[in-house]
Amino acid sequence: MNVIPSPWTPMESRQTGNTVEARVWGRSYRQEGACLPTSIQTQRRELLYAPMRLLGEANGEAIQWEDEGCYLLNPTDTSACINGYAQSQCLIVNSCLQLEYDGGARWDIRVMPRGMTVPQVFGLEPCPIKGWNLTKLQLKIPLRKDIVSLYSSWRDSWVGDNGILSLKTGKKLMENGSIPEGGFAMPFMPALWLGDEKAGIQFVVESDEFWQCADPNRAMELKDCGDHWELCCNLLDSLPRSWENPDVSCPAISYTFGLIATPVKPIPQNFLKRNAIHIDCFTKIAGDYWPFLNGPVRPEDPETVIDRLCRAGVNLLILHEKWNKIQNNWNVAVSTEEEITKLVRLCHSRGIQVIPYFGYEITSSMPEFTQVRDDVIWRKEGGRENVSGWYRVPYQRAARVCYNSSWADKLVEGILNCIDHFHFDGVYLDSTSQPCGCVNTRHGCGYADASGHVHPTFPMFAYRELMKRICTGVHARGGIVNPHPAGATIPFISSFCDMLWDGEHLQTRIREEGLQTFSLDYFRAEYLGGNFGIPVQFIVYEFPGVWDFDMALSLCMIHGVYPRPNSVLHPLDVMEKIWSITGTFGISEADFLGYWENQPAVRTSNDACKVSFYSRKQVDGSMRLLLIASNPTTEPCENCSIAVQSEFFGLGRVVSAYDAMEKRRVSTDNGEIRLSLKPYAYAIYEVVIDR
Repeated sequence: MNVIPSPWTPMESRQTGNTVEARVWGRSYRQEGACLPTSIQTQRRELLYAPMRLLGEANGEAIQWEDEGCYLLNPTDTSACINGYAQSQCLIVNSCLQLEYDGGARWDIRVMPRGMTVPQVFGLEPCPIKGWNLTKLQLKIPLRKDIVSLYSSWRDSWVGDNGILSLKTGKKLMENGSIPEGGFAMPFMPALWLGDEKAGIQFVVESDEFWQCADPNRAMELKDCGDHWELCCNLLDSLPRSWENPDVSCPAISYTFGLIATPVKPIPQNFLKRNAIHIDCFTKIAGDYWPFLNGPVRPEDPETVIDRLCRAGVNLLILHEKWNKIQNNWNVAVSTEEEITKLVRLCHSRGIQVIPYFGYEITSSMPEFTQVRDDVIWRKEGGRENVSGWYRVPYQRAARVCYNSSWADKLVEGILNCIDHFHFDGVYLDSTSQPCGCVNTRHGCGYADASGHVHPTFPMFAYRELMKRICTGVHARGGIVNPHPAGATIPFISSFCDMLWDGEHLQTRIREEGLQTFSLDYFRAEYLGGNFGIPVQFIVYEFPGVWDFDMALSLCMIHGVYPRPNSVLHPLDVMEKIWSITGTFGISEADFLGYWENQPAVRTSNDACKVSFYSRKQVDGSMRLLLIASNPTTEPCENCSIAVQSEFFGLGRVVSAYDAMEKRRVSTDNGEIRLSLKPYAYAIYEVVIDR
């Protein structure tokens, strides 16, 4: 039996008659006598409203598929393949769903002209095939509305405009959020997740090479069909160009998707005990990290940084890029080697884990830069390399690398060697899981159209394999893998990872636009963590007068998410208080109910005030709550009341409430707490309910 990484379990795949089912942790994929999936379940919830369908037109008629079937191939503990087939009056279709133990699948759909049987070839039977003029092809995926209410899309996080338009109003939509009434349309989208706050499904596509839709802005549509949604991929509106003058006797057209039902795994209970700080990111440090850690917090304060971290309760230190003189590299200078060895040893002696920065670049200061640069760099459409390469001390410039190249092998080996040598506790990966559209044909990216223009491809499968290899090696050493996806929230790729640090792409947008366009459903679609099965910590860069750490806390905490401090001064001082409150309450052992789902338990007199809570049953039968109240709006919330419904918990009344931030008791007349909150302010209350 193959070794299955925890927390996943061995796959269970079986064929019963003409039905094939593959089960992984928490999910199942099934085809019942069909070429395409007929059922996908996650957490015992069905995602599909009806079986998936491939519709189209050929020879002026609607395609009628018949003689459909499927069979199981190569089932093991770690993988299985479901093959499907069908034929029409002039075409055949083959599908191949290759599943892995985490629930991720490569899904190939291939359409080609129907052939002749042996009797037909020799004229013993008439041949019904009149031609194979395929002029329309659509993949339709019906989805249940009771599980699909949010969407998260990705093409380029930093642009923020994915071309998504409401089908009802024509209004431009954000890249993430609530699905509007009537659904939406979008151009070719490399990654699209659809679901709710607990579960969903993600589809990824590497290339639009064989997509010939009449309106490129409606290559993909989520249509409102009344009692369900229908995701429609408009693949063809004309004869495939490769079929116009085929150079083979049997031309075929192939479409490759990746899909994964979420959550991919359970969120570990101890995640909320991970008190992390990321130094030298945005808030920069002047010198090297070893003297910084041993130096004073402030010139006038004799307390050392390492002592300050311990006093605050930090147990995970992330070193940014300057831990090594060469950007994103494993070759370490002799002088650096000694300092990093001492730094890790010191932190371990104080109960702090250490993980270093790796990322997405090759740099001019590495020995082999000239030999490998052209083969491995990422090139954007138009053929240019990334001209905004990072500049840092010691003086060097970096170029973005594409991990569809051979450099992926070097990165995996280098990371694992560094962990072994320095005894790091894992790795932080800056944008390493983001498969940006690349046109560097020297390593297999991009495709040329009939005019010779090279279009980008998005190497989803190469990046998924990279993450799997890194995580397999790091986890075997007892470490953690923490990508910063830079807005590319793609569980199909990051399924194997332990946590995400995300939100950087929003910081500049908030600085320039404020918070007017940043909605709560945007946050729930991308940053909850639980609906993907990968916990999230939020990135915050402060812009005085516009956006600060406390404002971020007001958004994060009501979603069960916490921002990560990036300075040993502020905002570590704020998170020290939050960690003390949440740690004392024991939120890692508590149940969480968010404001979007807890209305029977908590009611507020003002809709602007959002309340989420953790709950813990006590041995004496009472219930303790940690209420987090927030005003995530731009207007004050005055004289609001929060009414805890004690009967929801099967108890009699609220007996006490304590303001955990202000450290004072508050009155609870009729079980109500009264408060006022400024814009993007929050309050935390400990509440006891008894018989």
